[in-house]
Amino acid sequence: MWLIPLTRRTPDGKTRTWRSRATPECRVYLSRSRVAVLVGPGTASSGEGVAIAFRARPGTRFLGQPTAGLATSNTTFPLPDGGALFLTTSAMADREGTEYPQGIVPESVVRDEQDAFTAAKEWLRLTP
Repeated sequence: MWLIPLTRRTPDGKTRTWRSRATPECRVYLSRSRVAVLVGPGTASSGEGVAIAFRARPGTRFLGQPTAGLATSNTTFPLPDGGALFLTTSAMADREGTEYPQGIVPESVVRDEQDAFTAAKEWLRLTP
C-alpha cells in the first residue's frame, strides 16, 4: 500500500494529517522505491503540498530550483459590504512537522528543467 502523509498546522498549533489511500490500479508496493522529485518556481500551492508529502521520506531526492513558498491553506471571510477577505489560515508541514514558508530548496539545485530531469535520471540510475 502506498501512503503519503501530509500535515496541516494552523496558527494555534493544531495539526491534522491526511494520508493517501491505495487504489486497485496501484498494485506496486512503492514505499521502498527511490523517488526523484522535480521542483521549481512553478511548483506552488497544491503542487508544493504534493512535494511536501515526499519530504523527509527515505530514498527521496529533490532536484531543480526552489519552489514558490505558497504551501498554505486559505479561507475566505465574507465582509458586510459584499467584499471578501482572503486570509492564510494554516501552513502545510512534512512528516517531521517542518513548514516551508520560503519554499522548498532542493538538495540538487540546477539551472533549468532539462538539467533537473537529466540529474534525476542520473541519480536514479546510479543510486542503489
